[in-house]
Amino acid sequence: MIVVIGEHGQLASSFKEISKLETLFINSSQLDLRDTKEIIPFLTRYAMNASVIVNFSAYNLVDSAEKYPTESNLINHLAPGEIAKFCDRHSKALIHFSSDYVFNGEKDKPYSEDDLTGPLNIYGQTKLDGEKAIKELCSQFLIIRTSTLYDLNFSRSSFVSKIIKSLDENQRIFGANDIFSSPTYVQDLAEITLEILQNSLDLINGDILHITNSGYVSRYNFIKEIYNFYKEINKNISCEITEVSNDYFNLPAQRPNFSALSNKKAEKLIGKKFPSWQESLYKCLRKTTW
Repeated sequence: MIVVIGEHGQLASSFKEISKLETLFINSSQLDLRDTKEIIPFLTRYAMNASVIVNFSAYNLVDSAEKYPTESNLINHLAPGEIAKFCDRHSKALIHFSSDYVFNGEKDKPYSEDDLTGPLNIYGQTKLDGEKAIKELCSQFLIIRTSTLYDLNFSRSSFVSKIIKSLDENQRIFGANDIFSSPTYVQDLAEITLEILQNSLDLINGDILHITNSGYVSRYNFIKEIYNFYKEINKNISCEITEVSNDYFNLPAQRPNFSALSNKKAEKLIGKKFPSWQESLYKCLRKTTW
């Protein structure tokens, strides 16, 4: 049996749509990860029959983390540590998801798993602290770092959904030309996670893997690609997309200028090429009934 923590997040929701594995899905109303002292007792009651625990949950509001560092630390750092303790005590494997924001963005080519970390914001620091806690407290784990995760679900907050909504409303859109990442379609990551659980459990061996769509793009050019596709579907949209630097937005949290991840190690171990960010963006947009 698989236990999934964070049932209602975009990645867990996508995983739930495709998985046929025997799985117990746990949501925040059942287990509040901010109440860390309750995590091990809860898992002792409900997860003793599990072979793998998959922690999809995260506090991923990057700017809000600057205002609410305690909540970010509880969910991204201390809670994964408690889950790791449980897994180690009871010989369970753990899959946990982390972020490209553990890096400082000073590199000019995609980061590998062995590159030095150096978060610029509280969100990134709490994600890195969560990684360290898992490595210290659990022997059988797999940490998956990913980047700029998106889907097209208007009931949830997603970058692509926000851009489509702005296009529908003919709003002027500003895109940063100095922020580069590897946008990753949530369905692709869910499928690879499922493949690991079905065929590659040996990868849960105390390692870190970068799993993203291949390549990288600036935030501005990512928006332009969304616009170009959507314009083919809805020729009535007339939206100005303006290129700016990230400083224009005056955001509370500093972002790494370049946080693209190299997925070469993961491709080699899993034995397949991952789709490019362009291919997966178009797959995401075509999937929707407009």
